[in-house]
Amino acid sequence: MRLVNAEQIKATQEYLANAKAAGLDTSLTSVQTAALEAGKKAAEAVQPGFIQKFGPTALLGTAGLAATGFFSEPEPEEDVLMADIGPTGAELLAQQPGTYGVQGTQVTGSTGPYFVPTRFPFSPNPNLYNLDRFTTVQPVNAAEGGEIF
Repeated sequence: MRLVNAEQIKATQEYLANAKAAGLDTSLTSVQTAALEAGKKAAEAVQPGFIQKFGPTALLGTAGLAATGFFSEPEPEEDVLMADIGPTGAELLAQQPGTYGVQGTQVTGSTGPYFVPTRFPFSPNPNLYNLDRFTTVQPVNAAEGGEIF
């Protein structure tokens, strides 16, 4: 296993020194493996992050795009077709509300018959269901006794 940088070497040596001070045998494979793992973690901790690695390049690119006007909205061009059409409906309504506005918006009540006769009269069969929904319906019992659900 190759040691990559000074931080990794320093962390590995410190781990071995602490293990020796604690009375552990530093020649054991498990102690040496743990020291190398501590070195790897120290090396990963000092590696540049995403922002440190790509931040300056992204900032330079964004500044270049802003300098060239990439983020600014272009001025709208005069539309020749819209000039030939004439005023819009909102403009006409504002100019002449009597001509283009909605007239007769007062509410009137209902007039005419409220009941329309039909040739299909309502004649409920009292044997099919309870006509009075405010009274309780007695349970129907089977021939042997007990309720039918």
